[in-house]
Amino acid sequence: MSERERQRLGRVVRLDATRFDPTLPTNASRLRALRAHQVSAPAVGFSASESARIDAELAPLERPLQDRVVGEIVAEASAQAPPEAAFASA
Repeated sequence: MSERERQRLGRVVRLDATRFDPTLPTNASRLRALRAHQVSAPAVGFSASESARIDAELAPLERPLQDRVVGEIVAEASAQAPPEAAFASA
């Protein structure tokens, strides 16, 4: 995922109305809580080689997971769109 796309998604997540689950707080509320309780030093650290090994292990999962999440977001947005929105792009 490009840095520009990460920034765009970050802006979307910060919107107050953005929720992954309607029973949970908004993502903006979660971000405010996290920022209010920042940790100054990590409790666990990794060497560069350990970090590289973890990155290599997770790399094959990144694209399939990204595709799945984007697909779910698009499906949810399509399901919530008013019926006339389907004709706007036609």
